[in-house]
Amino acid sequence: MMRFYKNKNYRYESEDRNVELTCGFPVKYYYEELGVWIEGRIEHNGKDYYFYNNNGKSLNLYAGVMLEELSN
Repeated sequence: MMRFYKNKNYRYESEDRNVELTCGFPVKYYYEELGVWIEGRIEHNGKDYYFYNNNGKSLNLYAGVMLEELSN
């Protein structure tokens, strides 16, 4: 698990700069309000990237969002 921040390409990148997220990238999103991890993927709405899970829930990404990579 790692924190992600928007980079100069306007994509979210891991704090160690080893991972740059693009559409369809599978991740776990740490939903801080509930203290739970949710599996889903990264998507783009034409303006910015967001998290989308299989139940149809979408959540905005933000500077410092906690994500974990999932295997493809």
